[in-house]
Amino acid sequence: MSARASIDVPEGLRVLRLVLVTNNGEIEEFSFTSSHTILYGPPNSSKTTTLKIIHYVLGSTKGPQHRVGSSIAEKYAEFRLTVRIRGNIHEIVRRLEHGSIGRVEVDGSLLSPEEFSTWALSRLDWPVLTIPMAQNVQMASKLIPLTFRALLRHVHRNEESWTSFANKEEEYLRRAVTTYFLGLAPERYNNVEYAIVEADRQLIARRIVAAQARETADAAAGAVLRQLGLPPAEGAEDLDQARQHLLAALAEIEGARRDITERGAEAGAATAAGHDSNLGEQYKAVAEAETRAAQAVAGLESVLEEHRHSLAEAVLDQDRLDRLISAVDVFDETPVRVCPACAQTVSRRARQESGECYVCSQPVSPDQRKRRAQIEKRALASEILDLNDAISDALVDLENESSRLSHLGQKRAELAGRLNNERASVLAPFVAALEELAARQARVEVQLASLPAVRAIYKEVEVAVAAVEDAEAVLDDLLQQARDLPDPRREIADRCTVFAGRMNEFLRNFSGNGWGHDYVVLNGDDMTFFVGSRPWDQQLGAEARVLFFFAYSYAILYLQLDLGDRACPPGLLLLDNPYQHGLPDARVEVALRLLFDAALETRTQVVSTQAKPVRGAMKAAHVIRMPREYLK
Repeated sequence: MSARASIDVPEGLRVLRLVLVTNNGEIEEFSFTSSHTILYGPPNSSKTTTLKIIHYVLGSTKGPQHRVGSSIAEKYAEFRLTVRIRGNIHEIVRRLEHGSIGRVEVDGSLLSPEEFSTWALSRLDWPVLTIPMAQNVQMASKLIPLTFRALLRHVHRNEESWTSFANKEEEYLRRAVTTYFLGLAPERYNNVEYAIVEADRQLIARRIVAAQARETADAAAGAVLRQLGLPPAEGAEDLDQARQHLLAALAEIEGARRDITERGAEAGAATAAGHDSNLGEQYKAVAEAETRAAQAVAGLESVLEEHRHSLAEAVLDQDRLDRLISAVDVFDETPVRVCPACAQTVSRRARQESGECYVCSQPVSPDQRKRRAQIEKRALASEILDLNDAISDALVDLENESSRLSHLGQKRAELAGRLNNERASVLAPFVAALEELAARQARVEVQLASLPAVRAIYKEVEVAVAAVEDAEAVLDDLLQQARDLPDPRREIADRCTVFAGRMNEFLRNFSGNGWGHDYVVLNGDDMTFFVGSRPWDQQLGAEARVLFFFAYSYAILYLQLDLGDRACPPGLLLLDNPYQHGLPDARVEVALRLLFDAALETRTQVVSTQAKPVRGAMKAAHVIRMPREYLK
């Protein structure tokens, strides 16, 4: 921690001038020339509106009607805000005419609100980070950017946020902002832990896929191997061994067949004429044809199974498209409330030209999901029809090949009988051996031809196992990264203690006079503020909460002075109507004087609004008297 005794170059953001240009070209200008400025005026004199305009200009993603009100959006053509960021002057412009509302002009360049957030963070020399979208990283489903707008909400204390850190803010985002201001976010939100959780989830999913692939492969391959009379296999290595065994068996059969054939030929040559010498070749040809038919039957069975699997998947896709079309139909009649082009609220009474947004005049394309789903459904119907035809054709081919196989078997048996009858006197000792060898050869060749299909089944298992190994390697690397990271707990504790100490320094001025509680403690483990032994929101009542957030703002002003260059000090506080939240006026004046004195010491800026007369020490502030005009 590099706390410094003085501030040479103030960091953070300062507001210098706000210029409002009406539709008639009239100029309204507000200059913020002091470290503490008070916008003073009676109710409805545009004090709150002025702060809202500053907030809107600084990259609001919502339209001006939502941020500053319809009357303001209709009266003005543009807002110009001059700011100083780390000593450099910049002009930020928001134009309110159609087509320009969704853009932020910075020094003459047009940026989207998202681009402006990145620009602002880079000019402030603050890190651009993403954070898990949950308090517990184990439960986070995704990462989201920590934007400049999220940080700005903690320094613009509007009417709705005097009893909370920021209006309607999620707790995980609040913790991230506090961590960011203290300069601890780059280490805490390096997202290695999130990556580990995601990698662990991926590993579990891939293990499930691998287990399912193994179970499916074992069932399918086991059934095929049992049908072929082959021993069970557990993978490609077992199949390779089976293939080598079958090839050796084929070689052995071929050698035996040649030996028997040679001996039969020698015996046949010695017999009398009248025997059919071509009968043996016919038998061989039929036996080979029978083998090929058996292979064809096995192949057709495999093709038929693939077609049926594809048909089932197509039917499931068709069902999902039906549900999608039904879902689209449900919302077909839902009236449009938000323009899809500019994201602004659409009035129910406004007339809308066909094909364009009445607010921003940008073209609005109709939703094509239902039409696209219907096109996909027709394509699936055609695919299902083709698959049904393919299945029918495969069944016909399978039946034909099975009939052919049966016919060849019968023919082979017939030839064997003829061969036995013709050569009974000479070849009887050889025919039985040849038949047995032919049958063995046919079985072995069918088994050998089926092995590639079984291997393809186990290939999916190999791919799934490889994916598991890759996921394990990624998780191991991330775990090693986590082990290699330095332990930041001591620095976190120190910085939290300093920040809470500043809050307590402020609150001691109200001890027994509005603050009757224990000291504030900031827990570095989860960035939770405690008052005594309980979380702040469970311990404090309404008036004490206002003092708590005065103290929070006070500590923010001292970030650079207390925590050094690594902190992310905003340098600016916008305090709207601090007198209107239940505290006695005297206490509010003490709180504001403490904030203004802190702004002078830390060379930061505080802008507040009030309808109460400016008196006492507050008169030293730069007071801007607001016009008596209702602009809300």
